[in-house]
Amino acid sequence: MGEVTRILFVGAGGLGCASGLVLAESAAVLPPMSITVIDDDVVSADNLHRQLFFEDADVGRAKGPRFVERFLDTAHRRGAREVTARDVADRLVPDNARALIAAHDVVVEGADNFATKFLVADAARLERKPVIHAGVVRWAGYALSTGAESRPCYRCLFEDLPRDQPDTCAIAGVVGPLVALVGALQAELLIERLIGRATPRLVHVDALRGGALRSRPLRARADCPSCGERASLHEIDASHYVQPSCA
Repeated sequence: MGEVTRILFVGAGGLGCASGLVLAESAAVLPPMSITVIDDDVVSADNLHRQLFFEDADVGRAKGPRFVERFLDTAHRRGAREVTARDVADRLVPDNARALIAAHDVVVEGADNFATKFLVADAARLERKPVIHAGVVRWAGYALSTGAESRPCYRCLFEDLPRDQPDTCAIAGVVGPLVALVGALQAELLIERLIGRATPRLVHVDALRGGALRSRPLRARADCPSCGERASLHEIDASHYVQPSCA
């Protein structure tokens, strides 16, 4: 086995399943990889329409082990042999974020709340690791690839956690097929990085405009608090990341 790329999936929900499925289907023609998925949730019947690795028989079972099993089954069926996977039955929180991210080469962030998204972004920047972010609300979604050392970063585009109550999947809902599309775009950005062709960029999709796709480079901001010239973020302060729940 050649040099192995260590990939951390944050979340085994709709985005994680969709991007994981595309990656597994492509693994046979990609460099060797080792997957870790962190999620402490169980499969819910309400979410089966957008969580492509799970079936009716999985309802009530832990997501992580099923994600790993389906990922490996798919990858091996397609001829991939230099692939391993494991799950961590936990949440990515301020106490463990930096250590988990430091142990991997790239992060695939598919969280369902802004607190976790910013926590991943900040911890990855401190550890100089690239992130492939993605998010979906209602009929719109995005996938975002940071720089090689997470500069430019997530905060170059989204400056900080929303101060008011933001629309999230718990409040506004999401359209199932759009989650699959955005997950596939996220996997595309990940594969670009795995084969050495990544550039920091944002891809946005609007399903209400005929599935219109817009792609643009992600630019670093000089005043970004995380990766800017006078960055002020030098550690993870748990008080900055308040996690709302979302099934």
